[in-house]
Amino acid sequence: MHWRAKLAVQNAIAALPPRFGDPLYHSLQKRSGLKPNCQSHYDFVTHCERLLGNGSAWIAGKSVVELGSGWFPLTPLLLAGLGASEVHTFDLHEHYSPERIREAARALRSFRKEFAGLPFLKESEFSGRLPPVVHYYPRADLAKCNGLPCGKIDLAISRAAIEHIEPDTISRIHSTSHRWLAPDGVWVHLVSPSDHRAYSDKRLHLVDFLRYSEREWQRLSGNRFSYHNRLRRPQYAAIFEATGWRVAKQEFSVPPVVLNSISRVDIHSAFQSFSLQDLVASSLWFVLTRQNVEPGTPG
Repeated sequence: MHWRAKLAVQNAIAALPPRFGDPLYHSLQKRSGLKPNCQSHYDFVTHCERLLGNGSAWIAGKSVVELGSGWFPLTPLLLAGLGASEVHTFDLHEHYSPERIREAARALRSFRKEFAGLPFLKESEFSGRLPPVVHYYPRADLAKCNGLPCGKIDLAISRAAIEHIEPDTISRIHSTSHRWLAPDGVWVHLVSPSDHRAYSDKRLHLVDFLRYSEREWQRLSGNRFSYHNRLRRPQYAAIFEATGWRVAKQEFSVPPVVLNSISRVDIHSAFQSFSLQDLVASSLWFVLTRQNVEPGTPG
């Protein structure tokens, strides 16, 4: 679909009250063939394990907060299957439903043999309910959450979520997370900083949105279904560090296809101070620890 046509549809639906707009948007997504992508979520979880180390100890018995629940509870169910004691998943929208929970459980049971016999997945596939260790908070702002136990959460994660959050809100979330994360608690973020319109409209380059001023971009992507903040790698790091977090590890890739296409994009002056590498950096991974506190040490 041409991105302008898709934007017009999203803007029209976003103008409706959520109780009317969300079911309509869900219906359109279902018609577009939206399905659980087990491999993508499994890759995310295994990459977190690699970054944090300690083998199975990285998650076994740990309490986790997920920022950005998404369409299917794949990551929470995977973490539960790997031994997490509890998973609290937060989203500004309400995408989970009994049928999506069934689809996710069914997909995971057939994805890998070690998941096929997990009792809680069988129960979720049958009932359409999340297992007791997974707590879902739809239409919830994590920056305002007072329901999490103070200083008891071991790990906070996000997968392709914070690029859809306004910078001020990212700051508030990380500032308030000091309250509920344990002294040696850790954040792990996977950020997709490319122009998401290019995923459905191949006529666009993955950095095409860097041609617009902030005002122009807000007009194009300001609705609640398509917002993208366009922050570059150093800007994320600056936000984390300004809110009391240290970037303990970071990884990113520089895709040749993006590097080759950027010369065809008239980069707006707001982004011309960034290096070429930071303009095109993709698949950003950040591991955050409290400033002056190392993972695994008492606070």
